[in-house]
This record gives sequence, C-alpha cells and structure tokens, in this order.
Amino acid sequence: MFDFQKQDNSKKERTTSDEEIGSFIAWMFYGLFLLAAIGIFLPALVIALVVGSLAASSHKLKWLSFVSGISLILLLRFKIGALFQFLGLYQKILPGKLMHFFENVFNNGKTFSIDWYNWILMIFLGLVMALLVGIIIKKLVTNYFVNVKEEQSSRFLNSGRYRNIFKKRLSITNKQQEKWRKDTQNTNLYLGIDIKGNAIELPIKQLFTHELIQGTTGSGKTVAMLAQAEACMKAGLPVIYVEAKGDPQIEHDLGKLATKYGRKFKIFSDNTETTYNPIKNGSSSGVEERLMSVFDWSELFYKNVSDNMLLKVIKFMDTYGIKRDLPTLLEYLDFDNIWETLKSDSIKREVNVKRKVKTKDGKTGDTGLVGIGKTEEKAKYIEKKVVVYDLSEKAKKYTKLFFGKENFDDEDFKEFKENEANVMKNIYGLKVQIELLVISDLGYKLSETENSVDMTRFLETDDIVLFSFNSNNYGSLIPKLGRFVVSDVATAVTQKFNRSEFKGAVGFFDEWGSYANEKIIDVLAKARSAKFGAVLGVQSMEDLNTNGEGLDKRIRDNVNTFMLGRSNDPESADYVANLVGTYEDLDKTIMTEDKGSVFARIDTKSARGTIRSVNKFVVKPDNIKRLEDHSFYLITKGAKNEEEYARKVYTRNTMQGL
Repeated sequence: MFDFQKQDNSKKERTTSDEEIGSFIAWMFYGLFLLAAIGIFLPALVIALVVGSLAASSHKLKWLSFVSGISLILLLRFKIGALFQFLGLYQKILPGKLMHFFENVFNNGKTFSIDWYNWILMIFLGLVMALLVGIIIKKLVTNYFVNVKEEQSSRFLNSGRYRNIFKKRLSITNKQQEKWRKDTQNTNLYLGIDIKGNAIELPIKQLFTHELIQGTTGSGKTVAMLAQAEACMKAGLPVIYVEAKGDPQIEHDLGKLATKYGRKFKIFSDNTETTYNPIKNGSSSGVEERLMSVFDWSELFYKNVSDNMLLKVIKFMDTYGIKRDLPTLLEYLDFDNIWETLKSDSIKREVNVKRKVKTKDGKTGDTGLVGIGKTEEKAKYIEKKVVVYDLSEKAKKYTKLFFGKENFDDEDFKEFKENEANVMKNIYGLKVQIELLVISDLGYKLSETENSVDMTRFLETDDIVLFSFNSNNYGSLIPKLGRFVVSDVATAVTQKFNRSEFKGAVGFFDEWGSYANEKIIDVLAKARSAKFGAVLGVQSMEDLNTNGEGLDKRIRDNVNTFMLGRSNDPESADYVANLVGTYEDLDKTIMTEDKGSVFARIDTKSARGTIRSVNKFVVKPDNIKRLEDHSFYLITKGAKNEEEYARKVYTRNTMQGL
C-alpha cells in the first residue's frame, strides 16, 4: 500500500515537472513571437505614436480616420509578408542562431533585406495603427486627465516666460512695429502683442464692421486709436478724426503720421482758417435727414412740423440754385425771403381791381331788444390799383407749397403774414437750433468758402482731416459737429460705394457718447455696408447712454470689434465682463483629510472629489479694474475660436521711430 502511494507521488511529480517545462517552452515561443513582432513593427509603432498623438492633440481624428482607411486599402493590395524583412534591423543585436531561426521561419532561410518597397508598407501600417493610438490617447485624456482651462491660464501667468514677455513688451512691440512699417505689402492692422509675445494683426476690412474702444483717462485709448489711424494711412484709406479735447498732442501726432505716409493733413479747429459746410453734399431729402439727426427734440409734433418745413425749404433752395449752407438756410426759414425769391421768378404788372371793404353803420349801443341797437356791417367795394405777379410754373408750385394757392400777390402775402404766427411757432425750435449754430463763436466756420472741407472730394483722396475743439469752450457745439460729420461722411460714402475704385474710409470719433443718438446710430449702421468704418472711443460704457437710455444696446449691436481697457468703476467693470461673456470650463474640487496628532496636524488630499461643468467669465471684473496702461482686451465677434475671440493686447507706441 505504501509502495503504491510512493509510486503515485512520483508520477505526480513527473507530471508537474512536464507541465512546467511545457509552460516554459510556450512562454519562450511567446517571447520569441513578441520579440519578432516588436522587431517587425517597431518603425510602424513609432509612426503610429507620433501621428496618433498629433491627431488627438489637434482634434483631427476624423481626418486621421480617412487617411488610415486609405492606408489600409493600399496595404492590403501589397504583399504584407514583406514586412518581415524589418527583422534584418537586428542582425547585429540578436544572437546568430536566433536570427537563423527567424530567417527559416519568416523568410525561407534567406537573409533579411530592406528596400524602399518595405518602407512604404511600413508607413502604411503605421498610419493604420495611428488611428487606434489616437483613439486610445483621446479616451485616456477624457477619462483620466482633467483639463481645467483656468488652471492652465493661471500656470502661464505665474511662469517666468510671461514675466519676461511683460518686462520686454515695449522692446518687442517696437521691433515688430519697425518690421511692419517696412513691409509695404502688409496692409493688415498691427495693434501690438498678446501675452505670449505673438503679434496681433487684424485685416483692415475689420474696421468696416465698426469698433468700440473703451478706457478710462490715462489707459491709452488715444494711442490705440492713433495706431489704427496709421494702419489706414498705410493702406491708402482716407481718415476722419473727431476729438473733443482740443488736445494739441493729437494734432501733432496725426501730423507726423501724415508726413511719414505723404498724406495731406487738414485741420478744422478754432485755430485754423479751414471751414466746413455740413449740408453741402447729398440730396434734399438726405440733407433734411442729416439736419434732423443732428438736432434734439422733446416733442414729436414739433419735430414732424419742422421736418416738413425743412424739406420744403431745402428743395426750394436747390430748385432755385441758392447756396446751400447753414446761414443761408436760416435766412430762408423766413417767409419774406421765400416770397421775394418767388416774385423774382414772375412777370410783374399793375391792374385795377375792386376790393371789398367792410364799414360799420348804425347805433353802437345795445337796447337789450332783439335786432335793435346792434351795429350793422355793410360791404363796400372800392377800385384799387395793385401789383400782380404772373408766376412761372416753378414758382406756382412753391407758392402752392408754402402759401396754399398758386395765384398770389403782395396783398395775399400781407394777409398770410397776419396769420403766420402759428406756423412760425411750430418751427420755432428748428430756427433756434440752427440760429445757435450760426451765431456761435464758430458759426462763421460752418459756411462755404474756398478753404472748406468737402467730404465728397475728400473721399477721392487718401488724406487726413482732423476736427478738433475744446469741449470746455464749445461744449454744446461738439455733439452737433460730431453728428454732422458722421452723417456727411455716410452720405458721401454711399454715393461713392458703387464705384470700383473706392477703397472705403474710416472715421475715428473720440467721446462718442456725447453725440450719439438714435438717428445717428441708424446712419452708422447703414454706412457699414458702404465701406465706412467707425472707431468709437468712450471712457466708460455708461457714456453711451448720455443722450438716452438704451443707446448702449443699439451701439453694441452695430459693433463687431471691442477694445476694452481699464475701468475704475466696479459697475462698469461688471458691465464689460458681462458684455464679453463666458466660456465653458470644468470646476474641480478635492477632499482633504486630517492626519497626525493634536500637536502635529497634516492635511492630505483624499482620492475623492467632484468635477462639474461651469461657465466662467472670459474676462473677470477684477482683471478689468487692474489692467495696466496701454493694455486692452481685444474682443472679436465672429472669431473662429476662443483664442481669437478674446485676447489681452499690449498696444504699440505708435510714435516710436517717427
């Protein structure tokens, strides 16, 4: 019995030993197979790792799937066995017997040889495997790596690279500015650099969709506007600049830029002889709309009556070839001057006519009895010699328009004058607003002279014109002047738009909020499609509502580019942050655990936490309040991606190097 057990145990030991040997041999073959596979496919693995990683990081897996599919089709059309030739790469590394073994198994005992045919197959195989690698990497990143955009941004802002760029930002922008100026073929708008030191350039046509620059005093708003004005000069566009500070530095800087680019520079201010006739160009209806957009109205009824009268007078002046400017317009808001002009367009003659004259007869007292003692009126006709006017057809038209009938004479006009009080009362507001312009200290400059600014002719050039007044001296004039310029330029641009040689024009309007109103915003919106760009400057967003609540919304809807500088007011900073909007990010929380004793507390991170999707401000209010001078957040509506939508820009020093 015991001998049997010993024999049985010895059999079990031999069986176990055989299994171990078999397992070892199997693993050896597996190892050899794996070694051969690595030897064959190592180049393909390298290609797959490189291509797959690039595709996953750049979100091009759809493109890679297309390439991998084509590669698989091509790979199947060739002899895949040729890939075994890549074992020849390891002839000097692996033992000779092992190489002979591989040659016998995979190459019929022949020596491995690699040629261009094998490399093409290997590249195809690598591209096929790259799709699998890319998918795996994407899954790993999604499931095991939490990419918080805010953390990435914070790490960069705390890096040495960022501090170095910020420290050298002036020298970087100066070098890039010099290079940009020398490149005459580059007509893009160079603004400055972003926080990574990259040049920020916009196509010049971006200005035709309008821009708003906001920044408190000293933030660098004027320098940013001058940088864009220079880009317009470089591109050969005419520049109109309106500023309300009367700042001689702006006049000096624009003059230097004009000289550099060989442009004529005209200045309309209280220190020059240049005049400006804001109602010279455009049709009668266009001029009427321009004037009505300039003036302010509290009552709709008086506005409509004035609108009607204004249109009739302008048409009348145009028909009779009367010089169209504000002083002359004011004269013809007087019916005496209209009647005198109409009389000059007639044949004068004298005729005898019978005139009805009323006389009083009877008692003057009242007895209290019906029909007794009342004064009676009797009609009496007398013959009188009067002057009559045989008006031309043109004159009859306007006599009917102004006085209500075609046949008219001095007696009729005298009677009209006696009853015109209501008519004059209704247009009194119109006359007063025009009169305030004409009799002001600068009224003489709003007329037609040999040295006038003519917007229609100006747009045919590539010159620069500056409208500069000190708002402390001419506060009430600045809003009207700004509106005149916007409307006049818009009219002139519309007339030029259909001409193929017209490149467009750009206007720069500082302190825009002081002269913005509903009508002028409508004008600006229509001008956008006619290649007129407007760059609007304000100190705060609240300035946009200076002339009425809700104007800021209208302006925002008509502007596609924003340069947002420092805001000292918390409400203004919040407004700007909400205007820019939010982006979708992840919010990550972690749990901590207390370890140690009462005397030695240690906080450690637990493996538990939460991750949730949240919306965060693209530009935080506190960042807006802490912006450095000459730093802006550039917001481009309609940008292709988040990076182009919102960028922090260090603007260039435009006057450097001039």
